[in-house]
Amino acid sequence: MIRIAFRYNDSRLLSRLVCFVQGGDSAHCETAWQWEHHDHRCVSASWVDGGVRAKEIHMPPEKWRIYEIPGSSQVVLAWAQANQLAPYDYLGLFGFVIRRIKGWRNAWFCSEVAAELLGLPDPHRYDLALLESVCQRFGTRIQ
Repeated sequence: MIRIAFRYNDSRLLSRLVCFVQGGDSAHCETAWQWEHHDHRCVSASWVDGGVRAKEIHMPPEKWRIYEIPGSSQVVLAWAQANQLAPYDYLGLFGFVIRRIKGWRNAWFCSEVAAELLGLPDPHRYDLALLESVCQRFGTRIQ
């Protein structure tokens, strides 16, 4: 099992803009391959961190919705190592506003990373709202 975590009600300007455009309350997600209580070892693409990175994140329930979903923690860890420091895909992120396009080659945004790690087709097409719908359907909400 792996976990997909959605950060909600983030007050930063770009986060609020993402929520407005997508019509939801989540502006970021993480894919976790290891955890203990609220501390998760995750990979994602973050505009704050400048691209793909792995890090440990404390995920209290008042800021994160978390789903357990079938997946391989070994695949997530290997992907994180292979793609460490890949750039953030701003063009792909804003492709949700203009049209659904894959942005820059070898660049990623957070829900695209999670969709890739779940083995979903065309991972660049998954915004946060659609990805959370997939997690609700095929996973179990644990927080």
